[in-house]
Amino acid sequence: MLEKLDASTDPDQALDTIIEALEINPYSVDIYEHLVKRFGDKDCEVKALATAFGCEEELEDSKQILLENYFEPLPVATLEDTKKSKEQFAAYCAALGTTADDLMKAMDDIIVDRKHKCALGIFDSMPKATEEEALAVKDAIVEFCQKEELGEDTPAMAKINTVLAQIDQDIRTVEGIEFETREIASQAKLDTAAIEEIITSRPLIFRGDFAELSTKVQNGSFNDELKKLYADRLDKTLSEFDKKFNLAKNENIE
Repeated sequence: MLEKLDASTDPDQALDTIIEALEINPYSVDIYEHLVKRFGDKDCEVKALATAFGCEEELEDSKQILLENYFEPLPVATLEDTKKSKEQFAAYCAALGTTADDLMKAMDDIIVDRKHKCALGIFDSMPKATEEEALAVKDAIVEFCQKEELGEDTPAMAKINTVLAQIDQDIRTVEGIEFETREIASQAKLDTAAIEEIITSRPLIFRGDFAELSTKVQNGSFNDELKKLYADRLDKTLSEFDKKFNLAKNENIE
């Protein structure tokens, strides 16, 4: 009789067949399964009937299998696809008169994952070579996260914050020295230009030239770290100068 039901395309005829099957054996869970597959169970009327004849648990198991089979092929390639699939799945759950918390949670997890990928797509697609560009990227990510109720603790936010931190570090770094603030770094750049002007103001021909230039740098109102840096550079240059001088002297003696 159930084979006859499967072959029937007329809803009224199918219902008559099911009623007939129930009259013969109301304890067969297969009948309730066919009812649910064919007509759904939005108002849980089939469930109530199955419960009356001790088939409730088996019917619920069958509903869960239907849900799993419906869930598996749903498209989830994009955020938009996944949102639509969730709506379809929720509607199917309602049509069967049951729930699927685990599968719904799995769908929610997929949606969150797709949201993270979209946020990363924003990061990857926008220029961020300058601080202004990087801030625009961050604004776009924040706007997306707020719209999607994602929160800002995301991989995309972590990546753009890393970019901004590196840009800030670069701005605060002068001659390889990382300064605490941009203001200090800005002054350090001015100091560097002034020190370079002192050093290039005269040729380094005699040994005393190095000492004179070093004294001028050390007596200047420059950043202490820059003073040390240039003192070390002058010492290194002087050491190389001495080596060349001694080498030339030895060659002349020979």
